[in-house]
Amino acid sequence: LAVEGPGLKITGAGQNGLFGGLSFKGDASFSNLTAARAGAKGLITASWTAAQDKGDKPWVFSLDAGATGFATGMEEVDHLVGATPHLKGEAAWDGHVWQVTHANLLGGAGDVNAAGQIGGDGALGLKLDWRANGPFEVGPLEIAGEGSGSGDVAGTLANLMSAAIVSM
Repeated sequence: LAVEGPGLKITGAGQNGLFGGLSFKGDASFSNLTAARAGAKGLITASWTAAQDKGDKPWVFSLDAGATGFATGMEEVDHLVGATPHLKGEAAWDGHVWQVTHANLLGGAGDVNAAGQIGGDGALGLKLDWRANGPFEVGPLEIAGEGSGSGDVAGTLANLMSAAIVSM
């Protein structure tokens, strides 16, 4: 697989194993971030793997992505993730549910870990823990020092996305 476009390059290769398993791995780079959002910039690079053992087994995925010179154009997000964020994660897809075994976003002034389920219907059931170094704002509050917490993300992807769009 090879895909190239303005600010986009994706390569990948797959194989059928000797005992019937399938595997795929690839790399990607994205540099035209302004196309996604005004004020966004930087270079994102990622590598991933996908594998399925013979039979009706779940697909198992891994992702390792990072960025340089990164910015979203949203001040609070840019403060927390910094110019060189790094995202690593593993998940399995059984045809109905994503089982996120671990995901970690490490930023310049904070990080977040997640594990749990994302349903094929968009249902969310994730456990989170996070840490951040201030100053950062949470609603009407400004936190000057360090903060941390844990919680759940529940509901649906549709509700989460519409809440994120409204807050932008």
